[in-house]
Amino acid sequence: MHDYDTIYFEKNNKIVKILSISELDPFTLISYEETIHNTKDDIILFAMLICDSHKSLYLAENILNLRYGRYGKTDELCIYELMDPITRLFCNDIHYYKLRKKDRIAKFMGNEKVLLSSEYINVIWDKDTKVSDQHVCKDVVGATILCFIIIYLLFLAPFIIDKYRNG
Repeated sequence: MHDYDTIYFEKNNKIVKILSISELDPFTLISYEETIHNTKDDIILFAMLICDSHKSLYLAENILNLRYGRYGKTDELCIYELMDPITRLFCNDIHYYKLRKKDRIAKFMGNEKVLLSSEYINVIWDKDTKVSDQHVCKDVVGATILCFIIIYLLFLAPFIIDKYRNG
């Protein structure tokens, strides 16, 4: 079982980088240069950051923008903040992200914001954890309530129609 304080990056079905959350400092670019040696692939791999001060998950578009002049172009990465606590994200929500389109991770988090990533990588968050049933349960409960409302309205419809006909 993997440690929840570790981020695993996969490229071509091989884990190519393992980072500890303690290594990440989203507020200084010096630490990025020291860690990733300023190569394009490493910068892209390092673009998934944990912002430990806010306990939020970020994609760091600024790293790519500053290093490769992508600022202002339509294909730049975007930062999406996920307000869920890191522990909840690791244990419950994130199982395995696989890129289904070139730049989009086909997964929604609890706040329904989409994560964007590079076309080069898949991101693994602890392969041994199970995907939470929390979102599925919310959908099932919502659908059940909606069905009951529809059935209730269908049951009342004849009475309401008769009332208006009889005046």
